Amino acid sequence: MNRINLRHLRVFTVVMEKGSVTEAAQALHVTQPAVSKALGQLEAAFGLSLFGRLQGRLHPTSDARRLYAEVTSLFDQVTLFEERVSGLRRGEEGKLAVSAIPTLAISVVASTIAQFARDRPHVRIVLYSEIAGRVVDDVMHHRADLGFAHDPLSTHTVEKRLMGESEMLCMLRRDHPVAAHEVLTPELLRDQRLIFLDRWAPPSHLVRECFAQAGVPPTVVIEANPAAAAKTMARVGDAIAIIDPWSMMVDPSPDLVMRPFRPRVPLRIMCLHSSHRPMSRVAQHFIEYVRRELARASRASPFIRAEPAAPPAADISDVTPALKIW
Repeated sequence: MNRINLRHLRVFTVVMEKGSVTEAAQALHVTQPAVSKALGQLEAAFGLSLFGRLQGRLHPTSDARRLYAEVTSLFDQVTLFEERVSGLRRGEEGKLAVSAIPTLAISVVASTIAQFARDRPHVRIVLYSEIAGRVVDDVMHHRADLGFAHDPLSTHTVEKRLMGESEMLCMLRRDHPVAAHEVLTPELLRDQRLIFLDRWAPPSHLVRECFAQAGVPPTVVIEANPAAAAKTMARVGDAIAIIDPWSMMVDPSPDLVMRPFRPRVPLRIMCLHSSHRPMSRVAQHFIEYVRRELARASRASPFIRAEPAAPPAADISDVTPALKIW
């Protein structure tokens, strides 16, 4: 049997439904000879006799009737296939694996995933919470489609996009003596009991440098990772946590206040993706959701800034035609 031609099958189904070559040609907007030729080629390909004539009218054979049932089922599958392709093109179907550092994973990334899953119920999403180096590895080795971490990062085969920025701040009890200051510096924090992120965290290095440049040895009584744990310790005890603002965004604590830490320690929020694999439509749409969530967070907190989005690229759905079978 020769290769099946979907256009010929389409002609066949229309002839079966219309009952005549003339009406089928009108429905398909082609000539009658074109319809007759397509039927002849289909019969030759299948080695079957599909139609006979009786008193000048076309009559389907029993083989044609059985074939029509199969072809109808086939076209139902083609329609489903077109819908799936359209869903992939619009970023409404597929899979997405995201890797993020814990601070971002429990905050902006988690809330983005919840919204994305609500709007796109046919997308399956996996979230990994990792340290920055492993986030890079996840993206580099294609375990994750996207990664979210703070810069600076060592990336060789991974591309970075700046999404926004937060900053290190002081989180302390509202009744703490130094809470009366609008801004806290290493000098004001001299001899205060402090909670730092663990010394392996890049933001912790930057904060320690600020104290070193000011000539103030910090009194670090606790090192903690993640930041949410440091926040809990500040709320329960009398120490001041120098952390990012995200834990307060996730779980506001009325007995805690946030104060700017100066000199400013910025935390650039980067989106990572492989430079060796094209980004899926699902991933592209997810990035835009993250940008919107960061914009929302920036309106709620003076310690968060969202990076303006680049001009949108042409939507592939505008230039990719649907599957045509005639």
